[in-house]
Amino acid sequence: MTEVTEVLEIDGVRHRYGAVTALAGVDLTVRAGECVALLGPNGAGKTTLVGPTCSRCC
Repeated sequence: MTEVTEVLEIDGVRHRYGAVTALAGVDLTVRAGECVALLGPNGAGKTTLVGPTCSRCC
């Protein structure tokens, strides 16, 4: 059995812009070798999730 390596784990992320909730308890785990796409309509919070995540990785 091979060991699964998590390269990114996000757990319970929440973010608000004033009274507007952009993210409400988002969980995401990406394992080594996986290809992941975030899909959703405008205003769904994709950039709000990825922006801070990328700034911590680089």
